[in-house]
Amino acid sequence: SHDNVSKGHADLLESSCLQLEVGDGWKGRPKEAPFDAIHVGAAALEVPKALIDQLRPGGRMVVPVGQTGKTQAFMQVDKDERGAVSEKKLVDVMYVPLVKVAEDATNALQ
Repeated sequence: SHDNVSKGHADLLESSCLQLEVGDGWKGRPKEAPFDAIHVGAAALEVPKALIDQLRPGGRMVVPVGQTGKTQAFMQVDKDERGAVSEKKLVDVMYVPLVKVAEDATNALQ
């Protein structure tokens, strides 16, 4: 991924506007939260609660949800200013599965 982005958008990597990381997509980035927007680029079996928790009030997440190899729902998840969460199906999609990393493997990647 790093090489592909470098070919056309090296400036984004150099300026740190874009960061590419390996990790457990189910856990998100709690130390950097809250986020105004989260785009999940792989399918989860259900909307990850940890990612909802990391949305700022007024924030939005899009996430494909469903089983691998089957039609999945591209979901829009909104958290209003009071913290209430709503979900809306946008379209059918097919994505690769969202990675879950064992704790010892995550530590080895850092």
